[in-house]
Amino acid sequence: MNIAALQTISANTILASPMKTADLVQGAKERGYSAVALTDINVTFGLADFYQEAVKAGIKPLLGLQGRFKGIELEEAEYDLVFLAQSQKGYKSLMRLSSFLNIASGDLAGPAPSLADLPELSDLTVIV
Repeated sequence: MNIAALQTISANTILASPMKTADLVQGAKERGYSAVALTDINVTFGLADFYQEAVKAGIKPLLGLQGRFKGIELEEAEYDLVFLAQSQKGYKSLMRLSSFLNIASGDLAGPAPSLADLPELSDLTVIV
């Protein structure tokens, strides 16, 4: 059976998780996962190390991030969408999305941006 974890947060999301990317990959391998995603909140700087660790362990790395956005109906609420890269072009879209999110939200210190303000992105899968 193929099992994949599609939403995981590492220590790269400050104060949200103590897990190192190497521990994430090792835990996935021990549980028999065939793939695992790294989806830190609004950041992508752990993806390169995660990718190398996963490939070394024989697990398919799924590169992503959780983007935090204002609600459509309840604008005072914030919601996370998971974005996974489908290709190298998708990976570049993740980098662009991360920059947009951090600038728009003031590095999570300010309000989340609206979905309507998203830049043009391609080759991404979105999980609601």
